[in-house]
Amino acid sequence: MANNFQGMEDDVLFEAQRIKGQQLKREADSILTRSIYFGNKSKDAVNKYKEAAEHFMTGLDNKSAIDCYTAALNVWIKNQKILNHWKEPTSFLYAEAGKFYKSGELEKELAEYIEVEGLNFENEKDKDGHYMKAIEHYKHAGETFELENAKTSTNQCYVKAAELSGLIENYEDAIKYFEIVAARCSKEKLTAFNAREHLMKALLCHILLQMKNAEKDDLTGAFYSSVDDLRNAYDRYCEMDIYLSGSLEGDVVLKLFDAIQRRNPKEMATVLRKFDSLKVLDSWKTTILLKIKDNISTLDLT
Repeated sequence: MANNFQGMEDDVLFEAQRIKGQQLKREADSILTRSIYFGNKSKDAVNKYKEAAEHFMTGLDNKSAIDCYTAALNVWIKNQKILNHWKEPTSFLYAEAGKFYKSGELEKELAEYIEVEGLNFENEKDKDGHYMKAIEHYKHAGETFELENAKTSTNQCYVKAAELSGLIENYEDAIKYFEIVAARCSKEKLTAFNAREHLMKALLCHILLQMKNAEKDDLTGAFYSSVDDLRNAYDRYCEMDIYLSGSLEGDVVLKLFDAIQRRNPKEMATVLRKFDSLKVLDSWKTTILLKIKDNISTLDLT
């Protein structure tokens, strides 16, 4: 009897929250009908929608909460900076409602915005912090797209997570996500040829990872001793992708490994220059190759 009474009491409380949410939503709608979409009136309406959404969530009515967050997004659709404040909670609610593709789209848009604009709206970027936050959203977007079996969108997000990880020298994560995408591509006839590109990027990160891990007081010796690890990674990738062996990318990597084994940084630099001249490089590979070249210049020939 006591449990039944408690259940009835909870239902009353939830219903009260939903009623309050409905009231706030009507107030927000009323504000918009009385004003044009700019200035303080718009901000007042958005705040009302936010309050309404919170009450609906407390009242276990996520559908109405989504409607309120979506209404707020529509109000700020012309103001990209403020718009992104609302994407994260809306994405969460779409996922809660099982609308994973829509949730993934919002996560991806948020990641793209943070990547370009930084973490705050004054564009004062933390050195790597905004990339780390963008990576987090790209990963989550990829995972969410994967729930909908949206393969292309999943791969796009994981590649972005990998590339940004490489730029902030988190090479382990970069390698991990390049490998994930390469493995996914290699399983599909239409995308199998694309696996080579991702594995090439992973191998470049392997080289930088070995350079990073080399002891500073013996960079040359520690780096050169890592060539077996690099060759093992290459052999493993050739098993993943039959197109890697014998390709331009594969040949470049093998020549780099040979130069490393011969302790010849000048030869390594020559290989990279030749690769640069034979293939149009995207900005990511250009940046990574420059990092490798810079590190090569610190190697000791003696």
